[in-house]
Amino acid sequence: MNGNPVYHWIGLAIATAVMVPMPAAMLRGWVPPWQRKKYAAGVRLRAWALLCLYGNILANGIPRLADASYRTVTACMSVGFGCIAAAAVLFFLADRRDNRATKAGCSWSRHEPAIDPGIDRHPSAAVPQVPIHTEDRSRKC
Repeated sequence: MNGNPVYHWIGLAIATAVMVPMPAAMLRGWVPPWQRKKYAAGVRLRAWALLCLYGNILANGIPRLADASYRTVTACMSVGFGCIAAAAVLFFLADRRDNRATKAGCSWSRHEPAIDPGIDRHPSAAVPQVPIHTEDRSRKC
């Protein structure tokens, strides 16, 4: 059932080389260039989600490398499904955080200043234009 361990070692080595450095850098504060303008608010949640996916790889690969029993491999596969579910929730929360930051007018790039969202005004023309929000929105980002 467990197959040739050489293939599992190769798969774990490639997965480690591909999936660990980027989330580790993202957790230290680095934001990938393609995410700097719009998707930087949830970058840490995305990093944790990627590490959960890496945990799935470990949960499925290590028992097979250890030539574990069928029950152990199946139990670890269940743990791997839990890692996938956690990653899905974290990706969802990251997207939600990005949407909130975009609506608030936040810019998370180091190269450009935060966008000033202006003052929200009452939509009715009959009512005088009075500010609804007077607090500084840039602090919420």
